Amino acid sequence: MSAARTAANGTKAAAALGPNWVNDVLGLWYGVWGPKEWFMGGAPVDEKCREHLIDIWHCLSSAPAPPNPDPANIASYCGATPRECFTDGRAALAGVIVYDQAPRNMFRATPRAFETDAHALALSKYAVAKGLDTALKAEEKMFLYMPYMHSEALADQDAAVELFRRLGGPMQAEADRFAVEHRDIIAKYGRFPHRNAVLGRQSTPEEIEFIKEHPGFGQ
Repeated sequence: MSAARTAANGTKAAAALGPNWVNDVLGLWYGVWGPKEWFMGGAPVDEKCREHLIDIWHCLSSAPAPPNPDPANIASYCGATPRECFTDGRAALAGVIVYDQAPRNMFRATPRAFETDAHALALSKYAVAKGLDTALKAEEKMFLYMPYMHSEALADQDAAVELFRRLGGPMQAEADRFAVEHRDIIAKYGRFPHRNAVLGRQSTPEEIEFIKEHPGFGQ
């Protein structure tokens, strides 16, 4: 896909979303919600997420995830990602929340919960590579970096540990602990065993014992 076509598609997506989509996403995530909703979830949170974010998610996920994204070439990214996500940290954050967090609430306990993880990781990596995260607050960076922690690739998990280690803010210690725990699970099993049932993957005997003892991370 050419750079011009990617830009045109991204602009079209932003137009369909409306001029305030970034504020709509971040206003819900940080203005209405906080740690309780972020990490405890529940049916009311899932329903409100569907009510406010599902149309945005459909718009941003209307094109495939990029197979080989290259920060030096915007044309290699998802054509449905609004153009502003590649130039503005808050827009990148909003896009990552829509790709990474929203489906985990909207499609809880189904394979669709992970459907746009690749979109999220690509955009997150782009934002980090371009320094779009530098102006964000600690609680904003935390969710911008979250796709690294959700990845089942060890290299991404190692990067997550480094990113969360320098997060700062009041949730630093807890975020650091969770990043290490996620990385260690991938280092041992090569995947998150708690996802196996939802994704139709057969668990090994070792994973079955782990699932019995570990509460998991929600999704």
